Amino acid sequence: MVSEILQALDDVRADESVRVVVLTGAGETAFSAGADIKAIKGISALKARELSQMGEKLCLALKNLEKPVIAAINGYALGGGLEVAMACDIPHSF
Repeated sequence: MVSEILQALDDVRADESVRVVVLTGAGETAFSAGADIKAIKGISALKARELSQMGEKLCLALKNLEKPVIAAINGYALGGGLEVAMACDIPHSF
C-alpha cells in the first residue's frame, strides 16, 4: 500500500489541477492500524529495515509535497499510520 500511495503522490505532484490532497482510511474503524503484524512476523532484519525505510519515504513525501495534505482520521491511527497522519499538513480527527 505504501508504494501505491507514493505513486499517487507522484501523480498529484505532476497534476496542476489538484490543489489539495485528502488522505483517509477505507472504512469507519481505522485511518490506519499500522503494519500488519501477522504479515511481518518472522521477516529478516534486512527486510524490516527496508519496510521501515519505505515508511520514512512516505512520510517525507507527504511532508515535502508542495500541496496541502489533510489526514482525515476516521478511527484508529496506530503505529506507522499515526506517523503518516502526523506527516500531513493538517491531521484532523472526525
